[in-house]
Amino acid sequence: MSLCEIVRLEGYIQSSYLAVYPDKIMLLDGCCRADVPMVLDYIKTTLKRPVTDLKVVVVTHMHPDHAGGANKFREKTGCLIVSTDRKKSSGIAVLVGARCTS
Repeated sequence: MSLCEIVRLEGYIQSSYLAVYPDKIMLLDGCCRADVPMVLDYIKTTLKRPVTDLKVVVVTHMHPDHAGGANKFREKTGCLIVSTDRKKSSGIAVLVGARCTS
């Protein structure tokens, strides 16, 4: 599996990054809710990929502009949401060392 590109997307409040692989896509930061349609449209229109290729959303921290859209992405794509925050939120897997707990 080899990374094809990293794409920076300018959101309403912050930037988010798509790591684009041949067979999957990972979003670094869950964006704010207002950015979800823009990210999904970019995947469909620019990358010409199904939104279900978004497999993982990494939430860097639990602020609305970094995690606010994460659950919407899961609803729309079925992706896994992961975070390194120790505080668990409903439905967010928390990475602890080398294993993932949910």
